[in-house]
Amino acid sequence: MSSRPLALLLAACLAGCAGSGPPPPSYLRFVDSRIFDDQLQDSLAQDYDSVTVAFEGSDVTVNNLPERLDAWLYNLQNRYDGKVEFIQDRDAGAVGKGLEGLAVMAAVGAFKLAKDRLHYRSLQYYDAAVYYQRGTGAVTRVVFLRKTPN
Repeated sequence: MSSRPLALLLAACLAGCAGSGPPPPSYLRFVDSRIFDDQLQDSLAQDYDSVTVAFEGSDVTVNNLPERLDAWLYNLQNRYDGKVEFIQDRDAGAVGKGLEGLAVMAAVGAFKLAKDRLHYRSLQYYDAAVYYQRGTGAVTRVVFLRKTPN
């Protein structure tokens, strides 16, 4: 058997397998990695009513959002006219005194326009709610909520 038919057969098998498998999850744990970006992009591209990104610990706060997460929220609000709300997470419990003033958005570095439009395009269908812990400002989760048609 020549290598050309074998290569075509292998390509056909790989193409058939690419579409199979479970759908992306609607619940993700934040990891500061491009892998997370790809997972979030795949999840937002589904027809989910919401996609939740959960956090552990207190490293991520409303005043210290990771640049990776900030880029998603920035694009949602500024490129796709989505709403980003900061909401006290009643389920997380209260610690100390309430926050006085939130730094909602930090400046995001310049991204290549074509890549951004492709990468963040699913954001056009979503708004976001950032849940934080009172007192510490620790972000507990971000919920991307599918916009309801007008």
